Formats: sequence, structure tokens, C-alpha cells
Amino acid sequence: MDVSEIEKALYSKLANDATLTSLLGSGKVFNSIIPADIALPALVFSLVSAVEDTETPRAVRAIYQVKAVADTLSDASAIAAQVDTVLQDATLTVTGMTNFYTACQGHIRYLEQGKQQNYGHAGADYLIWTEG
Repeated sequence: MDVSEIEKALYSKLANDATLTSLLGSGKVFNSIIPADIALPALVFSLVSAVEDTETPRAVRAIYQVKAVADTLSDASAIAAQVDTVLQDATLTVTGMTNFYTACQGHIRYLEQGKQQNYGHAGADYLIWTEG
């Protein structure tokens, strides 16, 4: 199953939110991995699972983890709170499909110990249900 249109819609929703841009800086939303040369904070989303119903209408239920990574857990948590404001009950514009439902399925928050510093991670898993 191809989820690329869902990913484009998710990226667009996150990258075009003015409050997120003010918290992150411009060009700080990534699919799957944050490049090594990017200064934190940054936002990354990745597909956790997806199920496709082939009945009519065709439906795709995809779960994406959307996570802020920052120098502190409090900074990551502030970004994650704005992500929740942007995505909870949001309508995404998915080419060729109708976004039926978008909702948080559970939160994540943890501190990663690096060799030279710690990194805060905060976010949630979001169900994106499309039909069409």
C-alpha cells in the first residue's frame, strides 16, 4: 500500500503551522529521520503501522509517530503540545482520498542520554484514517 499522499499531507500540515515554525525554526520537519547536520529542535514523523481495507470505499488507517527532539525535555514537550493542537481532530488534505479521522492514540516522552549531552523526546502516535 502506498502511503506517500498521507505523508505529504502530514508534512504539509506540520510544516505550514506558524506556531510550530516559531518553536522549531524553518525547515525542521522531517519524514523518518532528522539529518545529522540539523541543529535541534526538530520534528520527525514516521509510519508505525498501516492497514488497508479493500472494500468500497477503500480505507487506509495509518498510525504515525510524530516526535519532537530537542536539547531539553521541556522544549520537546512544548513542541509536542503544539503538534497535538495541530493534529488532534484535524482535517488533512490527502490527494485522492478523504481524511475521515485524525486523532492521538497515545503519548511518548523520554530523555535520551547522549555521550556529550541529553536529548528530550516528546510526541504521540496519531491515527490518520482516510477513505476514497
